[in-house]
Amino acid sequence: MKTRTETNLAKINEAKADIVDAIENGRYNETLMDRMLAGESLEG
Repeated sequence: MKTRTETNLAKINEAKADIVDAIENGRYNETLMDRMLAGESLEG
């Protein structure tokens, strides 16, 4: 069972990967960053 910190780090790393992927594919926009900063899911 993961600790809360491990779970949060996993979520952060996943979000970072999503952002890097979006930037590399030219799909980055301010809305994505705003959602990340607000702690919302990057899914959908």
